[in-house]
Amino acid sequence: IEVLKCNQASRLRSDLALSHQENRELQERLMVSEATVHAQAEQLKDYRDLLSEIWVMRLVVVVRTKLREKTPAAQVTNRFKSLSNHDK
Repeated sequence: IEVLKCNQASRLRSDLALSHQENRELQERLMVSEATVHAQAEQLKDYRDLLSEIWVMRLVVVVRTKLREKTPAAQVTNRFKSLSNHDK
């Protein structure tokens, strides 16, 4: 009986050591995943800012073109609204 208890205790210690190792590995993977998500969120913010800048530049081109054509302000506003709705 003592030998069985000793073997069981040894097996439990081994399982515990494996569990600790697995826990460390999972924590490392979690840290890498969190860093990746953070980097991707920053990249998404940069892309969103870039798209916003591009949208504003397109709007400036439309307004300048319409002003050169002496298009009534109401038509420029309508074009602005259509661009705004199209980009959403």
